[in-house]
Amino acid sequence: MQSPTRPDSSQPHSHHGNRLEDEFFFRVDQELWQQMREKAALERRIDALRDASGIDNDAVLAELVALDVGEDSLVALSLYPVVYVAWADGIADDKEKKAVLEAAGAIGCGPDMPGHQLLESWMTQQPTEKLFDAWGDYVRAVSTEISPEARETMKREVLARARKVAEASGGLLGIHTVSRAEEQALEELAKVFDELG
Repeated sequence: MQSPTRPDSSQPHSHHGNRLEDEFFFRVDQELWQQMREKAALERRIDALRDASGIDNDAVLAELVALDVGEDSLVALSLYPVVYVAWADGIADDKEKKAVLEAAGAIGCGPDMPGHQLLESWMTQQPTEKLFDAWGDYVRAVSTEISPEARETMKREVLARARKVAEASGGLLGIHTVSRAEEQALEELAKVFDELG
């Protein structure tokens, strides 16, 4: 009777275990690389939204990224209220136009950006009430998907930019820094957020 022989390590079937192990670790490495790429892409999107919106709260930005909100959408969200306030009394004067452009620059919307061209169009001709309605719909849609804290941060930052534009023209004879029409416009903007509860 012959004694059993040990497998010869030079034989291909003995490497089968090593190949399975190599394949397992290769797949794990690939999954880790994919996770790292996804994390880096998320961080780039958050940074881009931060630059586009002027919002500094990472939690708000992460929620917006999760909703697949893009930079152009956030630019419209951030800039429409300043335009709305600038036109509150039916005329956007030079001081208000300058304040609107400064607000755009503060959130990274320079002359070479698509949002800037839209902004210039809005400052040349007063947007219709339909744009206010569309902005309100957008805010409601985004706000229902984010936390109350994120919604409050967004409201505060949007309204702060709009108030700067309202204060730019100096109000009536320089006595009131915000005109009655501009104050009403600010209240209307705030109401869109407040209706969300």
